[in-house]
Amino acid sequence: MNGYDWSKIAEEMVFNRTKADFDKMIEAHKNILNVIDDINIRIDKLLELNLEINIVLYCGLCNSAGWVNTYNNKRAVLFGIDKIAELNWHTMEKIEALVAHELCHVVHFEIRGEDNLPYNVEDNNYNKGIWNFYEEGFA
Repeated sequence: MNGYDWSKIAEEMVFNRTKADFDKMIEAHKNILNVIDDINIRIDKLLELNLEINIVLYCGLCNSAGWVNTYNNKRAVLFGIDKIAELNWHTMEKIEALVAHELCHVVHFEIRGEDNLPYNVEDNNYNKGIWNFYEEGFA
């Protein structure tokens, strides 16, 4: 695909990190469990939103530390613990910021009543970029 060998990239840049970063992944998991409820309680007090979400931790893609989607027909925050470890975001301080950021995406979608931001009639990279700045700026 475009001159890239996906299996070689996966072997050299993704799957080889698991053993070296495993302790960081374990720490990231523990820290996510320690902060998620507290941040969710603070959001509920501030905005009076009782967020029912799934939390999913996954490993093996090394493509994203966190993102919001749906899982089992419910809004979900997905945490890529391998990417978190690679970025050295496994510490409590970094995990708190990441969890808060992703939960702000959930709040944004909840307030809007939808998960996808509409793009302008002209579907072009400029408009997508503006929406991305807006969405990430909110979070």
